[in-house]
Amino acid sequence: TSLPIAGIDLANAGFTFVDVIALGALVSPAELGLYFAATRIQQFVVFVHFAASAATLQRYSAAHARADRPQLADLVRRQGRLTAVATALVGGAIVALSPLLLAMFGPGLGSSVPILAVLVAGSVAASLFGPGEDLLTMLGGERLCAGITATMLVVAAALCWALIPPFGTLGAALAVAMATIARAALLAQAAGRLHGLPTPIWSAGAIR
Repeated sequence: TSLPIAGIDLANAGFTFVDVIALGALVSPAELGLYFAATRIQQFVVFVHFAASAATLQRYSAAHARADRPQLADLVRRQGRLTAVATALVGGAIVALSPLLLAMFGPGLGSSVPILAVLVAGSVAASLFGPGEDLLTMLGGERLCAGITATMLVVAAALCWALIPPFGTLGAALAVAMATIARAALLAQAAGRLHGLPTPIWSAGAIR
């Protein structure tokens, strides 16, 4: 059980740096610095998901152990919706304050605002698919989750190499945003099929 979860954590760490590594090989250090500043600020948006997971994961396991499907479905529904709302609010605030936040890294970072906006949009869109990763990790789907995450990390790397040459740093942001959204969609689909629990926030909440 621990090995796949370790693989998930490693792949998640890879998502944090795959774009930076690709940019390091393809653009100038100055452009890389602009991009890196945007990624550090964007981590405040990503933190919303980690905070929600830390507060909810053990409750998934408890409900599953009691075979309390209605409570489990309610937890999934509430976490998905609250996380999506919180992510959107934090993301909107980060983008609105981005000129001020980027200025803390030094002068001349205003061109990083579009990069930050794309990265934030990717995180917000991914949050709409709900806690598929959490369900798979806690309820016996950790191997499937690890496989999907590792596969999408490879896809993110390929997209970076394809989009950075024509679009520069914005291409890297687009690559990571698209891979992040696709990963969330695949995890939601896998969780629905394996556990019979729809995780996207627009789902009706039916359980099987």
